[in-house]
Amino acid sequence: SAAGKSIFAYDPKGKVAEAYKSLAKEVQADADRQRKLSSERAR
Repeated sequence: SAAGKSIFAYDPKGKVAEAYKSLAKEVQADADRQRKLSSERAR
């Protein structure tokens, strides 16, 4: 049963886990771009 388990514990190579990893990378990349833009504007 998947109850109480993270997707990475339940099915680490499944489509949902891969999609979540992809989303997390996209969110992190966007945050990095925003941080870079903010620091460049502050100069």
